[in-house]
Amino acid sequence: MYNNPTTSDVTIHFSGQTIHAHKATLSEYSEIFYRAFQGPFAKTSSYNITTAEYGPQAVEALLKHIYSLPYEEPSGVEEDLDWYLQLYLIAIEYRVDSFEAEVVDLIRAEIFQSKSVASNEEVFKDHCQKIEDLYTANALPMSLFNMMARQINARDKYKGIREEIIRDRDVRRQQKVSCARHDDKFVDLLNEGGGKHGKAEWLSGDFEDEVRELSKSEKRKQNYEKKTRVKKHKAARAGRRGFLEEE
Repeated sequence: MYNNPTTSDVTIHFSGQTIHAHKATLSEYSEIFYRAFQGPFAKTSSYNITTAEYGPQAVEALLKHIYSLPYEEPSGVEEDLDWYLQLYLIAIEYRVDSFEAEVVDLIRAEIFQSKSVASNEEVFKDHCQKIEDLYTANALPMSLFNMMARQINARDKYKGIREEIIRDRDVRRQQKVSCARHDDKFVDLLNEGGGKHGKAEWLSGDFEDEVRELSKSEKRKQNYEKKTRVKKHKAARAGRRGFLEEE
């Protein structure tokens, strides 16, 4: 079904490339695609994706994931943290939760647990700083941030990194630079001996529950819309199957 011009009902355009797709499949996985193909845009036959924050390979990786194709190393792209952050950002933007989870797993396995990173404190620190800066500048979900904190806490020799993050937080306060809402709580978690949140609480998942509570009403709305969308798709598929059987 992927990139099949015969059966597709929409073409995705990005960076001069075209992928033939299906509205029902895209909408089932992504709330953004679902909204794009509703109302006055229901009959649209094309959709443009801008690639300012990520390259065309990231767009293609997202679309292949939606079509349940396994992740493959892209040609001409170095699989470093910058590449995986592109995948993470596009997964967040299009609200494809399964792809977000897969990318977090890839970053943990291919970056933080790789020998070249795990054995090099400077490289490890640079990666942590890059992720922290990303979260300071953007209101993003906590999945990648959570994973990074666990990787830091799992390594006693990186206690200095925890201390540097705390100092960086204090500097931003003095400079009156706005921090992401989760920043202070994250520092509490890294500071194992203090703060109202301890390491055990972090690992138990209570902190994640607290973060989700901040947008509980929005989550309810999204879940309701997703369930409604899935029901519509199932009904549509059942109708198509019945039509084919009658034929």
